[in-house]
Amino acid sequence: MIGKRIRELRDMKQLSRKDLAKVLGVTERTIGFYESEERNPPIDILNKLADIFDVSVDYLLGRTNIPNLNRHYHKTQTSDMYFTLEELEEFILSKRKHRQQSTDNNNHTPKKNGNKE
Repeated sequence: MIGKRIRELRDMKQLSRKDLAKVLGVTERTIGFYESEERNPPIDILNKLADIFDVSVDYLLGRTNIPNLNRHYHKTQTSDMYFTLEELEEFILSKRKHRQQSTDNNNHTPKKNGNKE
């Protein structure tokens, strides 16, 4: 999914692989590896890609179909812009998933056993 997203976003911005590689400080071949999903970009590159394309890392990873959840949420609060039911459901599901993951992570703390063996 990430390779497809990088390619689509790069095409939308009318950037060549060479241009994107220069901005990211990687080789043109590395961009090709990302787009073909032969390699996954490291976290610092994911963050740079998100900034360059003004999308969330979750969008790049395919965890949501809403490019920028923060901007999406802000628009719903400050304008009369309408969203499809599918977009709103995706937003709600992503928030629930994130909340559940946070809860799960908090519940996996080791518990001390009071029993002596």
